[in-house]
Amino acid sequence: MVSSFSKALALGEIHEDVVFPYPIPRGEEAEKVRRLIRGFRDYAAEHIDSREIDETETISDRVYRDLGDLGLMGLYVDPQYGGQGLSQTGYARVFEAIGQVDGSLTIGMGVHQSIGLKGIHLYGTDEQKARFLPDLASGRKLAGFALTEPDAGSDAYNIQSRAVQQPDGSWVLNGSKRWIGSTSR
Repeated sequence: MVSSFSKALALGEIHEDVVFPYPIPRGEEAEKVRRLIRGFRDYAAEHIDSREIDETETISDRVYRDLGDLGLMGLYVDPQYGGQGLSQTGYARVFEAIGQVDGSLTIGMGVHQSIGLKGIHLYGTDEQKARFLPDLASGRKLAGFALTEPDAGSDAYNIQSRAVQQPDGSWVLNGSKRWIGSTSR
């Protein structure tokens, strides 16, 4: 057993006695989380090839669509938009299971859900939610995220990119980004 929590975490070991009591889903959500995890593990055993993901540096659209069919691409998303409506606790439990299978897949799904679609989920208008969330929750589309800039890093306060509304009502977005999540989609 590694003595440092951070070192152990870097080595893929989670010392649960240090971070718990960790909330657990209750009632109906607990059953939903168990079902999602079982479905993911069954799917992953047959279809997730970590070596292929590492060698090709990509996760196929088919995998994302399949995970959407299993209900795993919209864990936070309200059921009315095709998601699971999980709490943060339920979400974390499902992601824990995904992380045990493949780190790259965890990052891809995390970009999509934790920072990609989350803005629409939390702050979008009803029209935006109806327009975007069903495709995102189903895995038919993949959300990206672009924060990091050459002169600001990940300091959101100092980003230089700007969206400027034009006289005709359209918008022009100008700026430079680095390390954009899910850019190939």
